[in-house]
Amino acid sequence: MKIKKDGLEKADLKSREKKYAITDGIPSFFDYWSYMYFCGAAFSGPWYEFRDFQKYMRGESPYSKIPSTVKATLERIFHIVVLIGFSVLLAQYFDEKYYLTNDFKQTPFLEKVPIMIGTLFLMMSSYVTGFCFLECGVIASGFSYNDEESIDSTTTPKHDKIKSVLIKGLLTSYRVKDFLASWNISVHEWLKYYVYLRLLNNKKRGKGNTFAALASFMVSAIWHGFYPGFYCFFTGAFIMDYWNKLAATTVGPYFGWFPEHLQNIGCTVIYYIGCAYFAIGFVLLNFCDFHPVYMSMGYGVHVFFVGTIPLLHLLNRKPGKLHSKRD
Repeated sequence: MKIKKDGLEKADLKSREKKYAITDGIPSFFDYWSYMYFCGAAFSGPWYEFRDFQKYMRGESPYSKIPSTVKATLERIFHIVVLIGFSVLLAQYFDEKYYLTNDFKQTPFLEKVPIMIGTLFLMMSSYVTGFCFLECGVIASGFSYNDEESIDSTTTPKHDKIKSVLIKGLLTSYRVKDFLASWNISVHEWLKYYVYLRLLNNKKRGKGNTFAALASFMVSAIWHGFYPGFYCFFTGAFIMDYWNKLAATTVGPYFGWFPEHLQNIGCTVIYYIGCAYFAIGFVLLNFCDFHPVYMSMGYGVHVFFVGTIPLLHLLNRKPGKLHSKRD
């Protein structure tokens, strides 16, 4: 019996493997290195399947007739300009080095929250600017043409098959997994299909699938580097994601009377606070730098998420409990 986990199962992996299978033998020396060093994404992404790249280089469908990429490329360049302006504005008020000062450490937690969120937005805008720059190459070259979304000649051609970031998703996601899926999309997709899905246990929910999620987060941490801050951040992201999934089926039903859009806003605020808090490790990197900062807050957000997980498990096992329809 196939049991889905977050809408995914082994069948999804097998179907994708069949779609992207290489049918004409081992790639040649030049095919391989052209894939590795394609000018549209040679340095840091975005990632794409070799089979798609092969079709693109050979001019096979859907790349035999690529619509104009000028409009889509200019739109992304416009996003870059806006993001640079936003970054310059935020840089006037926020600085990650402020975390290291005694002033920040002595500030009450509630007053630290807007500082952490502002610093998070500054960091995010810098990274998103880079992601948009990276997308410009594959969009302008036509490699990002999405024939599945471009239905007919009357539909505006879509050039979003290869993406690095979904800005709207970052700003409006009320679930941790949706927020993470909007950030560095290429790496997220690679981790989903080459780590997470391959470790899924379709016969048993829970422990096996939790391990698949944890392994995916740890592979991402290793990919970033070996600074302790990366492991602190990605462990925190895993904890928030795990907590979110538990809370959706235990606490969520008790708020069914509350307007859904207000629920979503509340969830977004909670997870942004958590993300801003855990991101301190990501920006400071060294344990001797981020540990005193967390100590000044009593590791409060760590304690909240980790400490309430046993309670959520207890509520989850109560007979006759309600199940959320939102996750």
